[in-house]
Amino acid sequence: AFLSLSTTSMPDTTSPITVYWPFRLEPSANMKKNCEFAVSTLSPRRAMAELRRHESQFGRNDSTYWLWVELLWREFFRWTLVRHGSALFRAGGLKATARAPQQVDERFQQWRQGRTGMPLVDACMRELAATGFMSNRGRQVVASYLVNDLQQDWRHGAAWFEEHLLDYDPASNWGNWAYLAGVGSDPRHGRLFNALRQARQYDPDAAYVALVDARRGLS
Repeated sequence: AFLSLSTTSMPDTTSPITVYWPFRLEPSANMKKNCEFAVSTLSPRRAMAELRRHESQFGRNDSTYWLWVELLWREFFRWTLVRHGSALFRAGGLKATARAPQQVDERFQQWRQGRTGMPLVDACMRELAATGFMSNRGRQVVASYLVNDLQQDWRHGAAWFEEHLLDYDPASNWGNWAYLAGVGSDPRHGRLFNALRQARQYDPDAAYVALVDARRGLS
């Protein structure tokens, strides 16, 4: 998963801190803490130490588990980049026999402008353009949609994220894109996120889409 050390605004009834939940669509204000990782003002070792300290005081729960998993993913992608270097940026990624789409046409332009006609994808892309942030779940959905539904070159999607994400991290960004395009370290061909199914599951009332549209109208 794209590392997203965000927290929700919903208070955790088992502790005085807020909840980490990687499946929400709207990035919280605390998601901006990701930038501290990106510019090395916060180390994963410090984050893990604080996580363990919190667990020793309040106990483990789903929030602490998912935060731990995301820290592991971050380290995995960093060591993947160290080991494979520039191979991670090639069309075939880390798999010489993989065949990810390599075309770029007007569908890529529609995707980056948030005009694909898929409401959830478009809302996520518009939020990225307006704020520089996107939730972990949103990043997975829009990346999968670009590669699997629109059949566009994953490297252009990764480069678009690189240009616009305020919490951009080379290893996590390109590693996740390669993973979702099926050219990373995962033995499976690719990770498919059905955008319609994701919308029904995580935004059944289109509240997130409406919120992005409302913010757009105020800008």
